[in-house]
Amino acid sequence: MEQDSGSTAPGGGHEIELRIPPSGVVDLVGAQQMWIGQGFAGRTVPMWAYLTTVHAVVDGEVVTTAVSRMTTVDLGRLTMRGARTGLPAPALPAVNPNPSTGAVVAIEVDRTAARAGLVTLLGHHLALGPDTAGTRVALRIEGGLIHAIAGNHVIKTLPNPLNSNDTGRLTRVRRATKPLPPPPPSGPQRVHRRVPTDGVVMVAGQRLRVGRTYAGTIVTVVVEDHHFRVLDGTAELSLHARTTTKPIRNFNAHRPRER
Repeated sequence: MEQDSGSTAPGGGHEIELRIPPSGVVDLVGAQQMWIGQGFAGRTVPMWAYLTTVHAVVDGEVVTTAVSRMTTVDLGRLTMRGARTGLPAPALPAVNPNPSTGAVVAIEVDRTAARAGLVTLLGHHLALGPDTAGTRVALRIEGGLIHAIAGNHVIKTLPNPLNSNDTGRLTRVRRATKPLPPPPPSGPQRVHRRVPTDGVVMVAGQRLRVGRTYAGTIVTVVVEDHHFRVLDGTAELSLHARTTTKPIRNFNAHRPRER
């Protein structure tokens, strides 16, 4: 990300040590609140602030970065409370996803997909697919869309559930500086199955024994010309010779029956 000239003012920013309350939210002289996390409650952390960016530092690592709402008057109040001035920024500046010009700014945040292939963004669950479980992805937020990028390919594009206030709450945001990469090249079909209690899934009329150990797990079956490969996330569980030529009619995992 390119350094924002406004984030490194002549003489640097202001740094003050503040104690994190039980709520995990730190108050900067009534001008701005920042969520650090309840797990850090009771600790004293350095807060670096300037007119464009605010950083929270725990054990020498920046844990939260936000667009600053501080004014020169607010920075003066920090000084009166003992803030040290002239210190350089501990990290790259925050990106304002809602510039005053009204232009759409493409931003990115990193997330790791959970076991079911879900990533969470400010409480919103984005389904990328079970085969992405454990994958580190970059989420590019651009207007009304979110593009999930893994490696050098866009693996999925979803509607953007965030509003303008939500994007202002994102942390560790970087400006998207590279063109959107292409989707992955076409390859074998992939279907998803929930492993039943007997450990056997059915694909195109063929029974694939996965094992009772994986009962309840949603697995991905890669359909190749001569084989079926069963994956749990990125780990291969089994390989089966393909003996059927029936077409695949169901690509999604079956939901468990309601009792």
